Amino acid sequence: MTTGVMVVAPDDDVILAWEVMAQAGVHHLPVVEGSRLVGMLDDRRLVSESVAGPLGPRLRTVSELLDREPPQVHADQTVRSVADFMASRHIDAVCVLDESDNLAGILTTADLVDALAGRRHPRRPGTEAALPNPMLFRLVPVFSAASPCPPEHGVG
Repeated sequence: MTTGVMVVAPDDDVILAWEVMAQAGVHHLPVVEGSRLVGMLDDRRLVSESVAGPLGPRLRTVSELLDREPPQVHADQTVRSVADFMASRHIDAVCVLDESDNLAGILTTADLVDALAGRRHPRRPGTEAALPNPMLFRLVPVFSAASPCPPEHGVG
């Protein structure tokens, strides 16, 4: 399970979610309000939305892409039961909740393969060590969608 998890909020725009995924090198992004899980966004959903048509004149929010309850398990469940849950639903990631039903981390099929191979603490390339405690990270844009970028910080 990965405990250092990047997250987005339901009212974040989809471009921010895409950037978070790209920069973090992840395919799944939990959507939280505080530490309460409200959804999960994956890169396939973002791609399908962008291929289906342009994002339009206004930025879409993450909540507009959430259409079902996020797949979730509890931290005290066995690896076998979680693998069965994932296989029976044909999903490749689940959110892991703690005893208070707050997001504790995310478990992917890659984590399960690492566990099957006997690697107890899989690490992403470039990370020093597995994080000991659940941590959620959220990026906040410097400029909101409602306020244009000041000319001195403009792109062009």
